[in-house]
Amino acid sequence: MRNKKILIIALFLILFCLLGCSKCFASVSYTYNGNKIILPEIPEKEGYINYLIYYANDNPNIVQLKLFPTDLSYYPTVYKANGCLGLNTYSNTSNSSAPSYFYDVEKGADWTKTSDSGYIGGIESLNIVACTTDIYYTDGKQKTDDKPFFQQTPQVGIVAQQVEEIQLSQALQEVIAILPMTLVVLVSLVGLRKGLKVLETFLHQS
Repeated sequence: MRNKKILIIALFLILFCLLGCSKCFASVSYTYNGNKIILPEIPEKEGYINYLIYYANDNPNIVQLKLFPTDLSYYPTVYKANGCLGLNTYSNTSNSSAPSYFYDVEKGADWTKTSDSGYIGGIESLNIVACTTDIYYTDGKQKTDDKPFFQQTPQVGIVAQQVEEIQLSQALQEVIAILPMTLVVLVSLVGLRKGLKVLETFLHQS
């Protein structure tokens, strides 16, 4: 009965490991002119879990990435007077200094650091690949429209945000990779239990 309990606990540990590794399989991608483009992993920066990914109207091969704070002390807005997108707040359209990167689709290397800036300028919503928040218009004092300029959820269009699903084969590979270690732990636990039981019996007899 205890062996079954140990096995169930081990299976739960395997499931937990798979869930913990799931982020490794997730990557942001988009489709342009029928071609699916998978972007590198988002650079990690403490205090900046949110991001905005887009490309300029005249250069779809250069993808831009801007990070903005976890606490949303500033975030993407569109100033309605001129249609410019920037990283600021509804009540203050002065752009903040946001960690910035770019990715060259043709070279296909990694994100390249560029000068920090919260200014983006006038772009179409379809040119936004992904954003971790909804983007709304502002008049410099407050949000002006309930209808967002860009929604966090995927949209139908030339460009759509897609999150890669964890493939079954990848999950199976992870299970196979940690299976030997799990079996060793199980055998060790069973052996330890039996050893303690033998030791306990020996002590009682003596």
